[in-house]
Amino acid sequence: MVRSPVAADAIRQTLITATEADAPVLFHCQAGKDRTGWLSALMLLLADVPRDEVMADFLASNRYTARLLESLDLPDGADLEAAASLFEVREEYLASGLDAVQEAHATITGYLDAIGFGPELQAKLRAKLLPS
Repeated sequence: MVRSPVAADAIRQTLITATEADAPVLFHCQAGKDRTGWLSALMLLLADVPRDEVMADFLASNRYTARLLESLDLPDGADLEAAASLFEVREEYLASGLDAVQEAHATITGYLDAIGFGPELQAKLRAKLLPS
């Protein structure tokens, strides 16, 4: 998602919506883990939450997907590991995005600036996320 212009546009628009909203904002994606997880991580990092806590939050999704995996009625011979990869989140998923940000933009704020969510918007959202 870090290198996708389509994803960048959606992320920027969602962040702008969250920044300008006068009420809480609900955001989600189809499975509620990949794009949603990335956006949540960006917002937490913008709010200066430490990376290890952001990762723990990201991985918390597995508590809920575990029940889903248990309920799947897979055909005989189906690869449970392959199915799990569609529903689970894994540390390497978020880590690879954060590594791509580091490589291309050095910081989360640099990445946000590059996708058109500049310093003024970042400051406004950070203030909203961290009320006094």
